[in-house]
Formats: sequence, C-alpha cells, structure tokens
Amino acid sequence: MLFSSCRSFGRYFVGAVLGALSLGISASAQPALEMPEDSLPQLREFIDHALRQSPRAIVRGFDEAVADADLLTAKSARLPNLSASADMVRSEEDRGDFSEPQTADKVYYRVSMSQPIYHWGVISRNIQNAKIRRDIEAGRTRQAMLTMVNEIRRKYLELMIQKKVVERYRFSMQLVDEKLADAEEKRRLNTLSEGELQAQRQSHKRSLVGVRYQEDGYMVAKSMFSRMVGVDLITDDDIADEFPELNTEDDAAAIESLALRFKSMADPTNLDLQIQLKELEIKQKELKNAKMSLRPRVNAIAGLTQDEQSYSANIGNRYEYQSLYAGIGVYWTIWDGFASRGAVRASLNRMRAAEVNYESTKNRIFDDIDSLERQLDYRSMEVSVEDEELVIARNHLNYTQQRFDRGEASENELSQARINLLERWGGTMTARMGYWERLFHFLSLMDADPAADLLPANSR
Repeated sequence: MLFSSCRSFGRYFVGAVLGALSLGISASAQPALEMPEDSLPQLREFIDHALRQSPRAIVRGFDEAVADADLLTAKSARLPNLSASADMVRSEEDRGDFSEPQTADKVYYRVSMSQPIYHWGVISRNIQNAKIRRDIEAGRTRQAMLTMVNEIRRKYLELMIQKKVVERYRFSMQLVDEKLADAEEKRRLNTLSEGELQAQRQSHKRSLVGVRYQEDGYMVAKSMFSRMVGVDLITDDDIADEFPELNTEDDAAAIESLALRFKSMADPTNLDLQIQLKELEIKQKELKNAKMSLRPRVNAIAGLTQDEQSYSANIGNRYEYQSLYAGIGVYWTIWDGFASRGAVRASLNRMRAAEVNYESTKNRIFDDIDSLERQLDYRSMEVSVEDEELVIARNHLNYTQQRFDRGEASENELSQARINLLERWGGTMTARMGYWERLFHFLSLMDADPAADLLPANSR
C-alpha cells in the first residue's frame, strides 16, 4: 500500500480526545459486534493511518491547539498585569512675558502593575468555561474521528462494489468485441447485411461508452478515498475482492442489549448530548458573570513614575521627580444604561433554549435508535435472501462450467452465467452494505463503535 509521507501534527491530536472522557462517556465493556475492518486488513490499515495523518485529523489537532491557547488566555487574567510607557519630548512655550520662546527637553516614564484580588468569581468562571470548551473540542475530535471511520468504511465498501461493477462491464465488453468480430467476418463472407453490421458497431460503441463511464467513476472514487485517508492514490490491489460475511443473528442480541442499556441511562452516552450538557454548563456560568457586571472589582496596584516640573517662571529651570506608589484600586461601573440587565436576560434565555434543545435532541436520538433497530431487523432478512441467491448463482455457474466441459453448454451460456454471478454479487454486497451503514449509525448514536479502540491510546 502506498502511503504518502504526511507530517505529524504534534501532541495536540495524540491527546485530542482525552477530554471526551470528561464528557461522561462510559468505558464499560460493549457487546461484541464484528465490523468490516475485522476481516478486511486493508481497510483496518487505512483507518489506522487516517486517524493519525489524514487531513481531517490534522485539522482537528489544530482545533485542539486553539482550545489550549484559549485556556491559557483565560488563565492569564489571574496573573499580574505589568505595563510601561515612556516619552521623550521637546517642548516650546511662546509666552507674553518673555521676548523669545522658551524650549526644554523632557523625559516621562511610567511603570505600573495590577493584580486582580476580588472579581466576584468572574475570572474563575471564565477559566472553568475555557476548560469546558477544551473538553468540548476533545469530544468533537472524538466525534469527528469516529464519523470519519464510518465514512472510510462506507467508501471502501463502495469501492469494492465499483471494482466488481467495472469487472463485469469489462467482461461484457469482451463479449461485445467478440460479437463485433464475428459480425465483421460474416459481412466479409456476405452472410450478414451492411445494416446488421452497422447495428452491431453501434452496440459496440454504446458498450464502450458504458465501460469508460464506469472506469472513470471508479477512478474518481479511488482518488477521493485516497485524499480522505491521506495516502497516495490507491490501486486495485489495495481493494479487497471478497465482501465480509455477516452474522446477523449474533448481531441481533448485541444490538438489543446496547439499545436497552442506552435508554436506561440518566445521561445517555451520545456525544451530541454530552456536548450540549457542557454547553449548558457554560451558559449557566455566563449568566452568573452577567449578574456580576455592576459589582465593583478590586485590584492591587503598584507603580513608578517620573515627571519634570519648573520651579520658576523660566521653564528651563526645572527638576525631575519620581513617585513610587502601591495600594488598592476599586473599579466600579455604577450605571451602564441597562446594558447589564439586557445581558442577564440574554444569558438566561440562551440557557433555557439550551435546556429545551437538549431534551429535544435526546428524544430524537431515542426515536432514531428505535427506527434503526427496526431497519436492522428487516435489513438482516434482506441480507439473508441475497446471500441465498448468491449461492444459487454460484452453483449455477459451477453447473454450467461442468456442462461446458462436457460439451453440453455453449460458451455464450457460460459467459452469461458469469455475468449473472457478477450481477448477483453486486446485489448481495449492496444489501450487506445497507445493513452495515445502519449498524454504523446505530453504534455512533450511542458512542459504542468498536472503532474507538483504534484511536490513539491517549484518545480512547
């Protein structure tokens, strides 16, 4: 497999999903469910690479870095603030009691320090909110990576189907080539009319267009998959030939167990819900901060200043003086024109909206899980039917091959049996993929995807 050399995005993704654990996600054992990558080593290798060096993983690493930087900014509000300024000026005064303008050079400087002492908990709550936002970004990283895993699975399975479709079209094209060659030979022998030959040529052109269309779509799909995973353009050898078989009967018990456990949780382990709970916590703290906006802030202050003054009418006769000071500063916005009242109302309504959204999302997820359970049930029946028909098609090909070897079947019958098997293979694989897509979605709603074990060790 040709992996591109994509640079690492550093420590941020290595610990990208640590905060997801603080979102309350359960780490208890999950009922066993077999995923496609368990029997497709090529797919597992793609997933493992994408979780570390795909463009999406790298971008999430940068998002984690931004959250870390925002936390650092929030913490800095607790530390002393040191500032300094200096001016060197030449002044000129044109006074009526002097015959000529008076000039002087002056130097001013000021060094000051301010340390927050009591801000009614506003700074502490801002730091807590920054920590929560960092945890939210970690949860979003986990969510994004698992979503990407599902996309990789789906795209890879689609590539497997497309590979077989192209194979079927190419095989059919060989038959069309043979028919055209036979028609041209018959025309040469004058046993076929010119009109019938032209019809055969048109059929050949249409078949060729169909093959080119399928080949181009297959090439585009491989290119898009390669970019998503972060590897060089994959080849046909990187795409498996046989679809993994499904054991839907064993899956059914695990699916039912997962659904029952999820619905019994007070705070379900859905990443969207856990993130919404954290966002609600942020809004609660923002409401408290809004209520403190008109209260006085107390800081410790200290500083050193230098200035110059004249001690006579002549500004050239001046002296420097320095002032060193320390004390307590109180900063109090007494009236802000109802701005704080508006901020409180806005924060309160945002908090209430978040509460309603949480309950609405929770109910929707429960409905989705119920719906997916039903879909998985009848999709498993569909897979069973398609598997049986695939067995029938294989047996028919074997039987036709035996008849052909005995001279009882024509080459055309054997070719048609092969085409029928390829078509049936496509239908069976499409049914299996439809089942898996719903299983992927079902597991993602409960954050129960076994792919979480493929995440970097510090991110599970």
